[in-house]
Amino acid sequence: MIAGSAFLNYGTLPLGALLGGALGSALGVRPAMWIMTAGVPLAALILVFSPIGRVRDLPIRPAEDDRPGPGARDPEPAGRDGVTPLPGA
Repeated sequence: MIAGSAFLNYGTLPLGALLGGALGSALGVRPAMWIMTAGVPLAALILVFSPIGRVRDLPIRPAEDDRPGPGARDPEPAGRDGVTPLPGA
C-alpha cells in the first residue's frame, strides 16, 4: 500500500514539471503561476465530492478461507475479558 501511494505521488512530479514548463513557455511565467495556484485548491474538490468524508470505518468482510463452510461449528465465545480461550485450555 505504501509503495503504491509513493509511486503515485512521486510519479506525478515529472508530469507536473512538464505541464508547468509547457505553460510557462506558452503563456509566460506569471500566468502559469496563477493557473497552478488556482489549480491546487481545485484538487481538493476530488475529496469533497468523493465518499471518503462519509466513510467512518473500514468495511469488515471475512477472508475466503475464514468463512464457515457447511457443517462447520461455531467458534468458541470470548471469555469475560473478551479473549477467546486457547483450544484445550
